[in-house]
Amino acid sequence: MNKIAIISDSHGALDRLDEVLTNLQNGGVTEIIHAGDFALGAIAELLQKFPGLNFRIAIGNCDVNSELLEKISALENVELAEILGFELSGRQFAVAHRIEDLRNSAAEILVSGHTHIPLAKKAEGKLFLNPGSLQDDGGYFLLETEALGIERKLFTEKISTDNKK
Repeated sequence: MNKIAIISDSHGALDRLDEVLTNLQNGGVTEIIHAGDFALGAIAELLQKFPGLNFRIAIGNCDVNSELLEKISALENVELAEILGFELSGRQFAVAHRIEDLRNSAAEILVSGHTHIPLAKKAEGKLFLNPGSLQDDGGYFLLETEALGIERKLFTEKISTDNKK
């Protein structure tokens, strides 16, 4: 069973992001989607601490430090763009900070952030996900790709290594 972590709007909450990434890594989750508003402080150094994690990160409206974005983009385990499209575990994903930027996407799973309000809904044959803000309430999503099961987690929660779960 493949699980993917979906995070957004961590802003400057590097301590929370560090704890989430540590818990995910310890729980065997290696695929991380971040829907933007992350590029503050020592974020590049934080991401470097987790070479075993694969990051797909959308650039948000607060991610304006071009020098920092270049530094992050240079990391081997990071894919960074304003809009990302990719396949993971047989599912087609599209990720952007604002949902409006995905309106023409043919992807099955559309991930956005920006509003800081968690949302998981199916409509028009698509799954729309917004994990809310890691900075505001400490929450993010874990998506099980086979059955499209979604769990909302808090940054302090340990991830189960039990693959049957």
